[in-house]
Amino acid sequence: MVGANLRRKHTWLRVLNNLRSRLSMWKGRNISIGGRVTLINSVLNAIPSFTLSFFKAPGLVLKEIRSILNNFLWCGNANKRCGHWVDWHTVCKPKEKGGLGVRDVGEVNKALLLKWKWRILLEDKTLCSDFLAMRYFDPKVKVLAIGGCANSSKDSLWWRDVINIDLMEAPCEDGFKGCVQSIFKKEPMFLSGLVFG
Repeated sequence: MVGANLRRKHTWLRVLNNLRSRLSMWKGRNISIGGRVTLINSVLNAIPSFTLSFFKAPGLVLKEIRSILNNFLWCGNANKRCGHWVDWHTVCKPKEKGGLGVRDVGEVNKALLLKWKWRILLEDKTLCSDFLAMRYFDPKVKVLAIGGCANSSKDSLWWRDVINIDLMEAPCEDGFKGCVQSIFKKEPMFLSGLVFG
């Protein structure tokens, strides 16, 4: 996938085909709904995890993955459409809130990309941090900038995706930046030298 246009669905066909091929081995009709939920959480959500941990998936790909998982959950077959008892948003809610506890692939993708921001802030002595410092001058300041205002047209697609991703429902004021500030208020030495504006 390196070097390919990650905004095109064609680039993601291998991930989608891996999901479908895994499902073709199972006889979903013979598995209970609870068993299908367990398979979705433990196996099917794990298949695209490596790719999603590095690349931001386009909306069409996320929609296709959700469709595959939804059809498997309600029909026992990824290729067959049938009536769904509840919408996918409800299925992805925690069990305590009336859902089935299935992790939404879009939120997983976002969380894995936010982890890159976190790693950029914490890791100073790794090969990756050295590369990012050489390529993007001061990546910590750019990560903390709100709204990706530190983007350049020369930045890679991966870097722009990581910089522009933010918490949807920010538990802190100012999204990711606010969360980092609140976590490290007690340890100002961590972010010494960074200017918060």
